[in-house]
Amino acid sequence: MKKIKIALVGAFDRNNFGDVLMPIVFKKQLLKSIDETEFELVFNYYSSTSSNMEYIKGENSQNISFLYKEKNDVVIIVGGDVLASNYTMMYMSSQKSHIKYFMLRLINKFFPSWFESVAKRKLFGRTPQPWIFDKDMLMCNRLIYNTVGGTIFNEQFIDRIDFISIRNSIDYEKVKSINANSFFSPDSMTLTSKIIEESEINENTSDFIKNKLQSPYIIIQMNNSIGESIYKTVILEIKKIIFETNYNVVLLPIGFAPMHDDQVVLKKIFREFKNRVILMPEINVYETLYTLKHSFYFIGTSLHGIVLSESFGIPYVLLTNKLRKLNNYLHDWNYIDPFYIDPSFIYSNFVSFLKNRDYLVKELMRVRTKHFKLVEKNFDLINQIIKNAI
Repeated sequence: MKKIKIALVGAFDRNNFGDVLMPIVFKKQLLKSIDETEFELVFNYYSSTSSNMEYIKGENSQNISFLYKEKNDVVIIVGGDVLASNYTMMYMSSQKSHIKYFMLRLINKFFPSWFESVAKRKLFGRTPQPWIFDKDMLMCNRLIYNTVGGTIFNEQFIDRIDFISIRNSIDYEKVKSINANSFFSPDSMTLTSKIIEESEINENTSDFIKNKLQSPYIIIQMNNSIGESIYKTVILEIKKIIFETNYNVVLLPIGFAPMHDDQVVLKKIFREFKNRVILMPEINVYETLYTLKHSFYFIGTSLHGIVLSESFGIPYVLLTNKLRKLNNYLHDWNYIDPFYIDPSFIYSNFVSFLKNRDYLVKELMRVRTKHFKLVEKNFDLINQIIKNAI
């Protein structure tokens, strides 16, 4: 049996739902689609910093310096908006202390160039951007980027990537002009509902969480930077929903790391209510999947909140038009138009959704079927490259 060592690389070291779930889903799909009688896949995980994410049932990872020292047959950047990332952004978002994070923000405000160089050194960077690797520096046979996005600020090394799939058309057109080994696909986590069994989600969800979520509910999620200016309006809209419909509202923070801080603004909303509004605590990735899977409607600002809602057939709507990666992604892959609502229309949008739910669900399922096929094709292409890596 041929043994293939695979390095999965990404921001697995921070408590953001999408970042933590990515390597779990990716690994399961590879194992599901590879011939295990012919190949044995051995996985190693690398991130900006060494991390232990067992407390939310994530994968533990080593810092990037180990990626340059250890032999792997295939290196795969698992996903995310990695093409546009810089060291300052990654270093800031990896902070565990919010006090240190705000101090670093202040330093960066006055000395941005110097701080970028410090962040690069702290994160063991060897290339101009943290996730754009020089294949010649890595001890690997193949370098793969899976359903990534982001405006390319530095084209260096892009043409040496063996395969790169892009999750929005604007970035895809740019990448395609540099690297012919490219593919246009929805986010790979669209397949989550086909990859992770319901029994596994249930087994990893506590009775405490299950008991909290017995009544029909919709989810509202938002990050702090967007939510700070709209949360008072959202409070008024939630009051209309809980007093004029039979649905509860669940406030679901899924990005806890600095630069996301969903929990900060959602706590402000929760303080306005005594019942019928549930604020989810810091839960593991399977419990977040459980919460999404059993919801009736998702309203939020998270790309992976929307991707996972689609995966489980839960209709969704976007609560902001200020995030480039969300606008670009939904421009290509949404099931309804418009996909964005103004916060002051949350209640009226939900009422309209209730009236048209059958049609909207049917449209969502139709689009989801197309997306499933594209993502499966993406994995087929990756599998072929992996098989030829040794």
